[in-house]
Amino acid sequence: MSAINAVVKRILSSNRLSFIITFVVVLCAVSSKDSSVALSNGNYFWLASLFIPFFSVLYAVPRLLHLGAEKRDCYIGSLCSYCVIALVVSLLNTFVCLFIDSINKSQTVINLMNVCRWMENGVIIAFLQQAVFLLLLLMLFIHVMIELQYFWFGWLIDILLVAGLSVSMPIAPLRSMVASFFSIIMVNGNAIIQISSCLILSVLFAFISLVLIKRKAF
Repeated sequence: MSAINAVVKRILSSNRLSFIITFVVVLCAVSSKDSSVALSNGNYFWLASLFIPFFSVLYAVPRLLHLGAEKRDCYIGSLCSYCVIALVVSLLNTFVCLFIDSINKSQTVINLMNVCRWMENGVIIAFLQQAVFLLLLLMLFIHVMIELQYFWFGWLIDILLVAGLSVSMPIAPLRSMVASFFSIIMVNGNAIIQISSCLILSVLFAFISLVLIKRKAF
């Protein structure tokens, strides 16, 4: 357990630049006063969830493995780090949504928690919905996609994903399927369905990551 704690601390400390960039963007992001609509600054905390998998997979984990850490500890430590970040980011944006956004009286402030209909279920449930979505899409998914690049078939999967999205956009039935998928995992006021689907996909991505880290040579 102490080894996993050390991995978590190392991963979080290696992401200082991610945290600094995120907080600078949050503080500096200002919508034009001429616009009647403003994007909530709390949404920019999601950037941390985007940056952290890159620093973890490309820098922190390889460095730990070269220093003698076990793959198992790095794998569990990465998952724990993502859980911590997902909860913290969700907490920060929830706080901004509740107490900061309402200060702006001159503009309509858009927070993704409202756009995704999570706040319809109350603050606590909305906080959990945001956390599992961040854990799924912006961290575990990115984590797996980066790990895939260590293998020859990673580029093939990239091409297939891009091609699939490009083909599906002009075709109405396929476009509707993509929209339906995101309406389940993201823009969904039904907390049970949204949280369950995100957790199932998170487990799937975590399993894929486990298979990849076992096969990957450092």
